[in-house]
Amino acid sequence: MAPQSEPLAKTRKPGCTAAVCHAGNGTYDVSTARRDRALPSCSSCRKARHPRHCTYAGSGLRVRPSIYTERVVTPARSREPLDDRRALALLAATGTGAGSGDDSSTSPPDSTERSDTPAYLGAYVVPSVSSVSSVPTQSSPPPPPPATQDAIATSHPLNQPMHINSPPSPPPPPLSASASLRRWSPSSLPQHMVTDPVDAEVFEFYIRETGVWLNIASPTAYFTEAVPRMALHDSVLYSACLSYAARIMAIRGKLDKARCELYGSRAIAELLARLSARSTDSAHDDALSATVVILRMAEQFSEMQEDMCCHLMGASSLFARNPHHVFDGAVSFWVYKRQSIRMAVLNEEPCEPDVTGIAFAEDVSLAPQSDEAWSNRATYLFARACTVCWDRTLDPAARQAMLTDLYRLLVQWHEALPETYQPWAKYQLPEDPFPTLRFISTWHVVGWQYYYAAKVLVGLYRKPDHLNSLESEVLAPARLLCGTTINSPVFGAVINGTALISWFGQVFSGKEEQTRLLTFLQELMRTTGWPNQTCCDRLQRVWSGESRSWVP
Repeated sequence: MAPQSEPLAKTRKPGCTAAVCHAGNGTYDVSTARRDRALPSCSSCRKARHPRHCTYAGSGLRVRPSIYTERVVTPARSREPLDDRRALALLAATGTGAGSGDDSSTSPPDSTERSDTPAYLGAYVVPSVSSVSSVPTQSSPPPPPPATQDAIATSHPLNQPMHINSPPSPPPPPLSASASLRRWSPSSLPQHMVTDPVDAEVFEFYIRETGVWLNIASPTAYFTEAVPRMALHDSVLYSACLSYAARIMAIRGKLDKARCELYGSRAIAELLARLSARSTDSAHDDALSATVVILRMAEQFSEMQEDMCCHLMGASSLFARNPHHVFDGAVSFWVYKRQSIRMAVLNEEPCEPDVTGIAFAEDVSLAPQSDEAWSNRATYLFARACTVCWDRTLDPAARQAMLTDLYRLLVQWHEALPETYQPWAKYQLPEDPFPTLRFISTWHVVGWQYYYAAKVLVGLYRKPDHLNSLESEVLAPARLLCGTTINSPVFGAVINGTALISWFGQVFSGKEEQTRLLTFLQELMRTTGWPNQTCCDRLQRVWSGESRSWVP
């Protein structure tokens, strides 16, 4: 044994695996010790009968969980040497994202999960973690160690390096869209790679512009963060994104109309194939829910007489299968709810599905769990107001009782609103009859839009008895609604409120207010292609006395 030049520490250095000592039944290569001249530093190796070279295991790989994947729990590293079978089972459990490491994590996926997925989704399947990183599993033998690695090191499975260039594992079976989202991780590469330059430009247009319009009540930017990732693994959702973006590009003259129609036809064909192939409840399919509201968004860029509302009715049947939606989350459902509110206002009809039977008062009294929940509650309040006011089957006495209850809920919503929802700027320009309100977040704008609209609608149908009530309950919130919508810098929030200000604009009798509102609607239609012509014509007929006022 080589002489010691300085005293050694008394305590054992934690984590020494002593791989060299344990290998080969305690034998030691003397030539290696003479060549390295390395001294052991832990007490166990130092006091051993034969000299040992201390070996410490490298730090374990830590995986930061994504919001799109289940949490990966790294199993505790055992200090005892593992045999090959136990090591492979441990690595396979970690690679598949299972935290428990049981036998079920390494077994093949259930055949019932594969039976519901159409065959054409095979090209968009999310690869499993094991197929990406080539971690050995029971179905694929571990790659042979390189020739330069000695037999002592290879006997310890935890010390084996990951071989990036090893043969890939067999592709996993097709997954449904919701299962694909749960299995997706930032380390996995999309199976579908866009190679067509026009498709790439259209998809980029969705991510950067048209998809943003759907995020007005989503702090996580769901339709420009999660949806594009899902779309690269789901052909139906991908086609819907292209169809929606192509429609807007064609309106702006950036895409040929024939190509736009091709995108639309393909999206419809793939959606119908998906719906006919599914045998399970599709209301829980995140990709399908996002698909229908995206296609409905493209459908909305048509005037009322041309809008067939096909995707709106399809979304209604889809979400009706699961009527229980929380105010936190369910982003696609709340987009659908806002889309259905728009048509309910333009047609003066109840908002489907009917929300009057929900025990809403109990939920309103609870504090929301997220910031956007306040906007979703205001959305639900206005949807209920549409149903109460425009359901012709309701008894007048029952309607008045419901309106009184709605008024109480609106007051309760306003009183419990957090300070973050207050505007950071509020002022009145001399040339503008409507006040200017500025908000930090777009979901704040959405919440106030539906609150003001609900307050005006309830105030109109409660029929104020004197002018003071008319000013405070109807005219003042109507001006705030117009100011919030017209002065919003976000296009998605603006078009969300155009149907509201078009209907409630009939309460204005002043020429200045009428001119400001009509000019804004016409200019918005000219510059963006948003369909406002029907609303403008109706407003002009009401203001001139040629048509019956919408107000009861």
